[in-house]
Amino acid sequence: MEFKKYIQYLIRPTSLFVAVNITVSIIGFLRSFAFMKWLGLEELGLISLVQTVIQFIGLFQFGLINGGYRMFSLNKVQEQEKINNLLFTFWGLFLFIFLIVWLIIVASGRTLLMSNDLLLVAIFTGIITLANNWLNNTLIGKQKLGEINKINLISIGVSLLSLPLIYYFGFGGALISVIVHPLCFVFLTLKRNKELRPSRLFIDPDLIKEILHYGFIPFLSGIFVMLNLQVERWSIAAFLGKEELGRFYLVFLFHTLFMLIPTSVQSVFFPRAVRSYDEGNLFEFNSVIKKLSIVITIYDLAIVIVTILLLKPVVSAIFPLHVDNVIYVFMFLPGLLAWSLDSILSLILNSSLRLNVLLYAGLVGFLTNIIGIIILTTSGLFTLERIACLKSVVLIIPFVFSLIYVYHNKGDIAAGYKKSK
Repeated sequence: MEFKKYIQYLIRPTSLFVAVNITVSIIGFLRSFAFMKWLGLEELGLISLVQTVIQFIGLFQFGLINGGYRMFSLNKVQEQEKINNLLFTFWGLFLFIFLIVWLIIVASGRTLLMSNDLLLVAIFTGIITLANNWLNNTLIGKQKLGEINKINLISIGVSLLSLPLIYYFGFGGALISVIVHPLCFVFLTLKRNKELRPSRLFIDPDLIKEILHYGFIPFLSGIFVMLNLQVERWSIAAFLGKEELGRFYLVFLFHTLFMLIPTSVQSVFFPRAVRSYDEGNLFEFNSVIKKLSIVITIYDLAIVIVTILLLKPVVSAIFPLHVDNVIYVFMFLPGLLAWSLDSILSLILNSSLRLNVLLYAGLVGFLTNIIGIIILTTSGLFTLERIACLKSVVLIIPFVFSLIYVYHNKGDIAAGYKKSK
C-alpha cells in the first residue's frame, strides 16, 4: 500500500514537472557536451555571444512577465486574456524596434563581435525565447503542469533529434539546436491552448501600470543578474578574446544546469506561496517555505558531493581539452550555493511584497561586479581565475544582504499576514 502511495506521489503533475525539467536540463547538458566535443574554442566563444544576445533581449521585458505571472497566479481570470494580448503586442513591438536597430548597424558597416546575419538570427531567437518564457509562466500560473509536461516532452524529443546536426554541420548545426526548443515550445503551446493565442493588438496603460506594480521591482532585481552576465561575457570576449570565452564555457554550462532544479522547484511553489500569503494563511505559507528549504538544502549537498567526486574525472574522460577549466567551476561553486539558498529568501520577499529588498540586493551585487571588473582591468589582473572568484562573490553578497533583512524583519513579515487577510 505504501509503495502504491509512493508511485502515485511520483506521477503527480508537480513531481513530473520537476522530472521533465530535469530531462530538459539533461538535453541541454547533452547539447552543451556536443558543443564542447565538436566545436573549437573560438566557435564556443561565438555561440556564447549568440546566447548572450538572446539573454540581452530578455532584459527588455521590463517586468511584464514577472507581473503578469503573479496576476495569473492570483487567478485574476478576467484579466488573463487582456494580459496575454498586451504581452504579445509588446513582443511584436520589441521585434520591430530590434530590427530597426539591426538595420542601423548594417547601414553603418559595423558588427558586434559577430556577423550581422548571425546577429539577426540571435534577435529572432531572443523574441521567441521571450514568448517561450511567458507561455511557460502562464501555464504554471494556471496550474496546468500536466500540459507543460506534455509540451516539454515533445520539445525535448525535437531538441534531441537536432543534436546530430552539430556533428554534421558544426556551428550552423549548433545554432539550429539553440533555436529549436523555444520555437517548438511556443508553437505547441499556442496550437494546444487556444486561450493563450493573441487575439488582437492591445495596449492598456492602466493594465500596464498594474502589471508593473507587481513585476517591475522583481524585474529590476533580476535584471542585475542578467546585466552581470552581459558585462562578464562581453568583457572576457573584448579583453581576453573569444577563445578564452570558450574556455569559460564549462562554467556557463555548470551555472545553467545548477540553476534548473532550484528554479523549477521555486516555480512550483510560487503560486501557492503567493496565494497563501495574500489570503493570510500562515500555516500553509510556512509549510511551503519549509518544503522548499528542505528540497534546496538536499539538492545543494548532493551537488557539492557529486561535483567534488565526479566533475574532474568526467571532464577529463570526455572533454580532455577542458580539463584545465574545471578549476573555474570550483571557484564559482560557493556563489551558486548561496544563490540557491537565496531563492528561498526571494520567495518570502516576493510573497510579502518586500520587493525593494530584492532590488537593493541585486543592485549591491551588480555594483560589486562592475567595481571588481574595473579594478581587474585597470590593474592588469583580468584573468579567468579572478573572474570566476568575482562571479562567486557577486552571488554571495545579495544572499547575505537578503538574509540579514529577513532575519531582522521576520516579525514585520509575519504581521503582514494579518494585513493581507
